[in-house]
Amino acid sequence: MLTIRNGAERGHTNFGWLDSRHTFSFGEYFDQKHMQFRTLRVINDDLVAVGGGFPIYPHRDMEILNGEAESLPIHQDARVYQTRLVAGQTVTHSLRPGRAAYLHVAAGAVTVNDTPLTAGDGVAVEDEASVTVTGLDAGETLLFDLA
Repeated sequence: MLTIRNGAERGHTNFGWLDSRHTFSFGEYFDQKHMQFRTLRVINDDLVAVGGGFPIYPHRDMEILNGEAESLPIHQDARVYQTRLVAGQTVTHSLRPGRAAYLHVAAGAVTVNDTPLTAGDGVAVEDEASVTVTGLDAGETLLFDLA
């Protein structure tokens, strides 16, 4: 089963120095229907103004990911995959029984199990054996494989 989260319906906050789109309730944005998906609690697209930034503050029970060439350890039963696709390129991720996935389209346009999505869109995937992603044009996705 696929549950689409349309990017145009994501939460939005703008503090001048920080312009954010929120997939799930976060900070000033609250939506009872979109609190989290399994252990995945936050997917934000943040634009931070030059010289802007957060003051120092603690994060309790949170993992923040910004990795480059090497993978990062996280302390959850989850795997995070980044994929860059060109038009027509296809990748398939198998899901073990009892697992689910959340796929976020960071850039471009793709199909997920034949469902078209564009930048900012996301999809919760449950009760499926696999997730097949095909690039409609050059783009980038994040896939969270979750218990």
